[in-house]
Amino acid sequence: MTGLDAFVGDLADQLVTCVCLVIDQDACEVTLCSAGHLPVIVLPPDGPARRLPAPVGVPLGVNDACGGGMPFEEATRPLPPGSTLVLYTDGLVERPGTDIEARIGLLTHALDGVPKDALADAESLDRAASRLIRTLIPDTAVHDDDATLLMITVPAREGTVLVREGKAPRA
Repeated sequence: MTGLDAFVGDLADQLVTCVCLVIDQDACEVTLCSAGHLPVIVLPPDGPARRLPAPVGVPLGVNDACGGGMPFEEATRPLPPGSTLVLYTDGLVERPGTDIEARIGLLTHALDGVPKDALADAESLDRAASRLIRTLIPDTAVHDDDATLLMITVPAREGTVLVREGKAPRA
């Protein structure tokens, strides 16, 4: 993140938010580093959607190009196989006259309404993403900000049985 910060710092009048993720499927964890970006949301296979806690640094381009400024911190969190990570831009959740925290809460709550089996393949993820965008931006004709939604489902390991909705698999 420090290298990206130096790059953006060399550009005139630029301020950029960014989040970097490294997913380690073998260790069942994700490492995050945020430069002023909105929180990543995780939808685990066996529970409700929630924000993934991570330290948030200053946006890229804020720190002094000579090396002074706030350091970027990273955090590693557990990531159960079958989890879906949700990343998005402020254009999806920010509206004039609304509380952005409430809008992030709306996105998180809307994710809970997505059936877990609707996150199993690319086509299903596309449909779920389209439905979430329509929930947050009902009238795209009057929406004047860019909006991006990225959903990544971490595959379950082979041989792993995921138990959903409290029901055990039958033998």
